[in-house]
Amino acid sequence: MSSENIHLLEKEIHSTFDPSVLSEGLFESKLVEIAAYYPYQDSQNYHMFVHAIQELNRKYDKFGLADRIILPIDAGFRPLNLDDFFGDLPSPGVADYLELEDDFNILLENGGRIELQQDEASIDLENGFEMLQENGSEILLEQYV
Repeated sequence: MSSENIHLLEKEIHSTFDPSVLSEGLFESKLVEIAAYYPYQDSQNYHMFVHAIQELNRKYDKFGLADRIILPIDAGFRPLNLDDFFGDLPSPGVADYLELEDDFNILLENGGRIELQQDEASIDLENGFEMLQENGSEILLEQYV
């Protein structure tokens, strides 16, 4: 697969007729890799990422893999929010974890999310665990993406 630019990847997606290639997530990985060099937030790149993801979503739908489509999308399979698309994908080659200030790590497996909600003396994690703050001290989290 080519990772030279997003336009070539879109053409590669278009010419793919093998459902196993689509179900393995190879194109999503390539999109994430390209986004590291050509940020989708840049207006010059944004439009091309929308087209490539739209083509990928069309292929998913055509081959019965609609459950792989990351929502929201419009009626033409275009993503409505690229942050949602890239936020739901694991980052290949990049450690998906949070590092606490005291060098402990929280691992995010399979691109999962940990939602933090602060309550007076603790931070509740989405999975039901809780991180306590002692004597009102702050627990600083740094995310590596």
